[in-house]
Amino acid sequence: MKKGIFTAFCCWCVVLASAQSFVLYKEETTKATAPLTITKSALVKDIQFWKTTIEAAHVNMYHAVSKESLIQLEKKLLASLPNTVSINQAILVIGKLAAALNEGHLGLPSAKIADSLFQQSLRFPFLIKSSNQIGWEVEMDLSKEQYLKNGGTILAINGKNITSINKQYGVYFGGLTNWKNQQVATYIRKLLFLHGVNSPYHITAVNAEGKKMQYKVEGYNQQQADSINKAMASIKRTQIIPYSLEILPDSIAYIRYNNMSNDPTHPFTKFLIESFTKIQSSRAKGLIIDIRENGGGNSALAELMIPYFSNKPYRFTAGMKWKVSEAYKKFMLGSQGEKAGPAFYFTMQNGSVYFYDNKLLKQPLETPLRFNGKTALLIGPNTFSSANMFSDGIKTYQLAKVFGAPTAEPGNDYGEMFNFMLPYSQIIARGPSKMFFRADGNEKDSNSILPDVLVLPVKNKDAVVDKAREWILEKN
Repeated sequence: MKKGIFTAFCCWCVVLASAQSFVLYKEETTKATAPLTITKSALVKDIQFWKTTIEAAHVNMYHAVSKESLIQLEKKLLASLPNTVSINQAILVIGKLAAALNEGHLGLPSAKIADSLFQQSLRFPFLIKSSNQIGWEVEMDLSKEQYLKNGGTILAINGKNITSINKQYGVYFGGLTNWKNQQVATYIRKLLFLHGVNSPYHITAVNAEGKKMQYKVEGYNQQQADSINKAMASIKRTQIIPYSLEILPDSIAYIRYNNMSNDPTHPFTKFLIESFTKIQSSRAKGLIIDIRENGGGNSALAELMIPYFSNKPYRFTAGMKWKVSEAYKKFMLGSQGEKAGPAFYFTMQNGSVYFYDNKLLKQPLETPLRFNGKTALLIGPNTFSSANMFSDGIKTYQLAKVFGAPTAEPGNDYGEMFNFMLPYSQIIARGPSKMFFRADGNEKDSNSILPDVLVLPVKNKDAVVDKAREWILEKN
């Protein structure tokens, strides 16, 4: 393949990422009234439709589970259901089948009618920041009591500890264990609703002051949710920005890189020039790049940062496989219209696989603003998707020293997702069309990106930043 084609693929990925709101088969499937229940026989047909669609578009659907095992799981799930199935039950069945493929990007299926009922319900009144061995770290307490408004850790819900909850609900998510646990924490309000676990909730928690508490809370309703959403949107606008620079007191430059998106009010290219000009003028002793909360985005944007701290040849991925299917062709046409592409994909036979072998390493461009001192990259269980790829390239080619905890997904991963609707339940599921190879090209390596220096969490401290600073300041 000619040089530059892979860059073009990155551009197509950006276009496709922006099209993820499009749902394939929605127009021919959606009825005037979405069903609250379907027959078991209709669910069987939906499952077959789901399998057929995934099989047609997936590079290797049975990489983590055999076809026979998936069939046996389907039979087991169906055997436990009545002849008439609620939409919530159907979502959970499709969710378990999708999770059996063991891929982090598939997520929890959804349905418009279930989402509407969820919004009208009394919802679990906590937003969870992270999941750890002890419990769930609370990001926001939405309850009337506000016992955890300053932070804290939820240890149990309705007498069931978080380890048990993670195990019970983790079956609806694929990927690595730390990713599954984080997904359970993120989706816990929806999961409780789907399982009929209703308000009030009995909470066991430890507050910010270390006091253990047991108490009952009511869920919050839709009217309260509207007010909360407005408040949260305001907070997020001021607190969550995609990238920022801070010069720490010990003259270490600290870049917090939370999202691989381009802020139109402060473009990433401008941010890089301004930041590394400041880093240079301040004579920084070291550089820390923190992507622990980066869930991905446009990897081509992230790649713009590499020349500012490294001159070593690298690659983010060793290549990819792209399955050609009628479903994905329709998805691209529906989501992109006249811009659908690349054009060659539409000329290829359905069922074939396009293979790109990225053998060449990329040499970073020269820049007078390059920082030549010690650089540390911070990763963790919330490092996902394009951020995972970014960390893989940096770790593999030693562009920086990597600190923290393993990332959320394997270096070899399936992506380029598309949404599609099942005909009877109107459930929206997801499927991948590509497999990306990790930077070192080892297709058999199922590990996530592992840090050079593993740093365990320490209460009330950012142990990862502290360890990186210690390494930067130590004399060789």
